[in-house]
Amino acid sequence: LALGVFAPLGFALRYAHERAVREEKEAERAQIMDIFSRCVSTEVAEELWQRRDEVELGGEAHVVTIIFTDIRGFTTLSESANSSAEVVAWLNDYFSRMHRIISFYGGHINKYIGDGLMIVFGAPVNRGEKLEARAAVLCGLEMLEEVERMNDEWKGTGRPVIAIGVGIHTGEATCGVVGAPGRLEYTIIGD
Repeated sequence: LALGVFAPLGFALRYAHERAVREEKEAERAQIMDIFSRCVSTEVAEELWQRRDEVELGGEAHVVTIIFTDIRGFTTLSESANSSAEVVAWLNDYFSRMHRIISFYGGHINKYIGDGLMIVFGAPVNRGEKLEARAAVLCGLEMLEEVERMNDEWKGTGRPVIAIGVGIHTGEATCGVVGAPGRLEYTIIGD
């Protein structure tokens, strides 16, 4: 009789415990991915999560398309601003607009370099070299158009009229993790 009552109860308790552990691990993963996805694109975060036990310094060769952008005359523009907080505010507005476009076309911001961006198409997820290159060109064109729209919106607000330079290159690069064991960064290195 005891076996007939306690065996199902034991199985139920074991199942409940395993489910609670699984849910806790999934909640922890979701929290880590949420935080990490703010630092790198969702695709990079997912790729690194899937390969978390394999992640080490080094990389793999991929054909990628890279966009580099910068705000023309940024130093002069920032020096003429009333405060550095003002510069940060309009720079964040600009970056937010660019991020939306970059994400739409399937790229990701690899680095913020002062007022510039290093944008990657084709790593760690590659949809095909020609498609990635085409997406990068369309992205660059839309970024230029967005700057024009942004300048129209900024008229009369005290924010500067800006222009950006956009450079695009497709070629082989090493894509992977660099840094030190305590601080790693996913990056792209090539010509």
